Amino acid sequence: MAEHQPAELIPREAAAPEGEAAPSEVAGEALDPAPLNLRVLVADSVEADRFSLSSILRRIDPLIETLEAANGPQAERVLRERSIDIGFIDRRLPGFDGREVQNWASTSKQRSMFVLVSERLVPSWPEIATLISAYEVMLKPFNESHVENLLKVFSHIHRRSNVLIVDRSRTARKIIRDMFGRLPFNVLVDETDTGAHALRAVKATHFDVVLVDAEVDDGMGAEAACRVARDAPRSKVILIGGEGRKTSRSALVQFDLSGFIQKPFNGAALESALHDVLKLWRPYRLNAQLRWPPPVVPELVVPAAA
Repeated sequence: MAEHQPAELIPREAAAPEGEAAPSEVAGEALDPAPLNLRVLVADSVEADRFSLSSILRRIDPLIETLEAANGPQAERVLRERSIDIGFIDRRLPGFDGREVQNWASTSKQRSMFVLVSERLVPSWPEIATLISAYEVMLKPFNESHVENLLKVFSHIHRRSNVLIVDRSRTARKIIRDMFGRLPFNVLVDETDTGAHALRAVKATHFDVVLVDAEVDDGMGAEAACRVARDAPRSKVILIGGEGRKTSRSALVQFDLSGFIQKPFNGAALESALHDVLKLWRPYRLNAQLRWPPPVVPELVVPAAA
């Protein structure tokens, strides 16, 4: 049986005291991504490949600072000593096994995007990509439009976005919150458990994305999602449907909803929905992950009954 935990607006760490609404931490309208002066690591043992990628990056944006590394120890030193926004790391970089990125990520507050570079796709690439938390896998020779798309996506996901989860189940809310923690998006997550509380929340704070479970308000979640979309037209409202609940793109348009996720779903499905509603270019890595989820990291799944 799904839990029902009354709360006005549940903050990031703990529920609000009984009968008291927790204020949202970020108010005001969302800002468009600001121009970034990016610092990019190009880690590849082949000098010609480092030069090719660095040249592409500078053609796209002359203000980009590129730092090159020819082996794992050099890449690790750059990560340790400089604030890297994006790292392109060759799969066969000498002296590199992925732990360098893991160690750096565990001690750094820098939110970076990593791209796994390879001459060809090999069976182990999903595991390697997962090990370094790669956003994308990119093949040689480098495609300039591919690189440009990555830079555009980074400028969006690097910006802090506000997300509201509306679900009567505390367990489901926690699972979805934890999923967001594993995604590349920089998000600030709030929670609530009823449509009425969600309406009050979106009137007080701008949320870039609102996820509404169809079972809130005794199964009237779709109606609650429509009201949220009406009162917060700049928010992307995603309806979460349980088993047996089907919807179509035409129905979403009719009710001013931006997207739909079918339970049960995992982190890849959530990330895919976010790319769709935010109209972001979708990485090949995500398309492959939707077909063959990598087994290295235990998956979080929102069950149909949650």
